[in-house]
Amino acid sequence: MIVFASDYDGTLYKNREITQYDLDAIDAFRSKGNLFGIVTGRTIHSITTEIEKHQIPVDFLVGINGGIVLNPDNKELFSSTMTENL
Repeated sequence: MIVFASDYDGTLYKNREITQYDLDAIDAFRSKGNLFGIVTGRTIHSITTEIEKHQIPVDFLVGINGGIVLNPDNKELFSSTMTENL
């Protein structure tokens, strides 16, 4: 099994679209038992909205620059917060 992650803005999402070619490549990659995820600086709400809008198949999400990790059911696997002192 291979685990692969892509950035979203400017990488997977270019020129205000995600190409069918890229979506097909993700499907083919996952069909071989591999895992695909998106790693982004966006908030989870923002990226899940995009995933639903473009019907992107994902096995995991990493949002807020590593601050939170979710499984495909949007259940939290990891989160880290800063104290107000910082």
